[in-house]
Amino acid sequence: MSVVGVNSASCEAGTAARILSALFESVPMAVLALGIDGRVTLWTAAAERVLGWSEEETLRRPPPFIGEENPDDGVLLLDQCLNGDRLAGVERRWRKKDGSPIEVRIWTAPIRSADGRIEAILATIADVTLQKQLEEQLHHARKMEATGRLAGEVAHDFNNLLMVINGYSDLLRLDLSPGHPGRLYANTIAEAGRKASELTGQLLSLSRRNRQRNEVLSPLRILRDTEDVLQRLAGPDVQLTMHLAPQTGNVVGDAGQLQQVLLNLVLNARDAMPLGGSLRIETENVNPDRPRRSPSPELPHGPVVRISVSDTGVGMTAATRARLFEPFFTSRQVGHGTGLGLYCVSSIVRRMGGRVEVESEPGEGSCFRILLPRVFGEASPDERDDPRFRRELCGCETVLLVEDHPNVRSLIRDTLIQHGYSVLDAHDAENALTVAESHRGDIDLLLTDVIMPGMNGTNLARRVRRTRPEIRVLYMSGCRGAAEPGPGAPVSAAGYIQKPFSAESLLETVRRALEAPAPLMMLQ
Repeated sequence: MSVVGVNSASCEAGTAARILSALFESVPMAVLALGIDGRVTLWTAAAERVLGWSEEETLRRPPPFIGEENPDDGVLLLDQCLNGDRLAGVERRWRKKDGSPIEVRIWTAPIRSADGRIEAILATIADVTLQKQLEEQLHHARKMEATGRLAGEVAHDFNNLLMVINGYSDLLRLDLSPGHPGRLYANTIAEAGRKASELTGQLLSLSRRNRQRNEVLSPLRILRDTEDVLQRLAGPDVQLTMHLAPQTGNVVGDAGQLQQVLLNLVLNARDAMPLGGSLRIETENVNPDRPRRSPSPELPHGPVVRISVSDTGVGMTAATRARLFEPFFTSRQVGHGTGLGLYCVSSIVRRMGGRVEVESEPGEGSCFRILLPRVFGEASPDERDDPRFRRELCGCETVLLVEDHPNVRSLIRDTLIQHGYSVLDAHDAENALTVAESHRGDIDLLLTDVIMPGMNGTNLARRVRRTRPEIRVLYMSGCRGAAEPGPGAPVSAAGYIQKPFSAESLLETVRRALEAPAPLMMLQ
């Protein structure tokens, strides 16, 4: 026997054995040997660390590990090796002594006698569980990135369609008296368009092209508005009850993202109750002088609004609770969930300055508590009310409208004209420059889409400002991230309006832009 660093001529058998034993001890992978009868003849300390069984529990016995997909996996692999095959990086999913799953990669080599007969099989086994998890997370991340890009592109075009649906339903409701039978149809169209707009916002959030819009929110209003949706998500076998304190305070955040938090928690509760059960949502104000169940230094001092979502489901172990908010972690079977729902919940709540607390035990259900800083400002008005255009929303100024989608352009033009504005419209930036150059009168406002074929909206604004430095500029886009003007871009006090917007929102924003101070900076 020859060992590196040892003179083979003078090496005694005992010394060689000790060196070989030290070599096995130093290898982080499990090393074991199986005789032709299928019993373990060698079991290293690393094998105990990787698989859980001790040498005393394994020597002269069949290998204890069990294949998760095939209980006879070890026997089949041994038969394969005894036939002379070598395993080179074969992957298997086994269970350790404590029952936890483990992903392994196996290499084998036959141990032969002097006459060439196979006497035993030497196996090296690497624990690749973490590596496989990271590969799966990377795969999920790439899918999410691709989905996000697609969502952003689809949402931009979808927002243009919603603009037409929502805008003309608003104009139709204006022309119909409250008792007209067609007004009910128009209201139904408007409600469907509003819900589609919320869905588009979630797509843009997925694509990360939609920034958080912080405003004062009423959790009561959001819960009442989404109660029907939450009940449908919970399913017919789950009884949903809401206990909302009438004086529940307001919080600051993005309404769409808070809705997403509630939807994800309800979906998580539904999956925890496969045979049905009860789901309870509560709100309450927590005063600073009242002790909290789980004091947290991360939670800001002062009054807190608590939203609790409790279910009677299967509950969770301590090990599951410890990893609950990790990205891509899920206790569900492969193909049932991405492991991103609760991670998104935690991320959104943290961005709102709050915290999520969890109480759960196996068989006793779960309770998620969202703790958000309470504010005392008034919540933003509900934009779903029927549009009632006030006199102060009308105007007589001239607007240069640039929008490549013909139906959206027609809708905006009709809305502005009906409220007293003169409108010059163009289908792209080059056309807009021609219109601006040929028009002899004043142009008070440039209302332009940001994303257009050819020249984009911000570059168009720079070109127009060279000859009309006093013009106000209002950007519009279906993707909030795309609406960021570059350095030196002309921005009015209003600056930007996100599609799809209502006719009233358009008129209010146009009015603010026109009444803002004239821009002072000159563009190169």
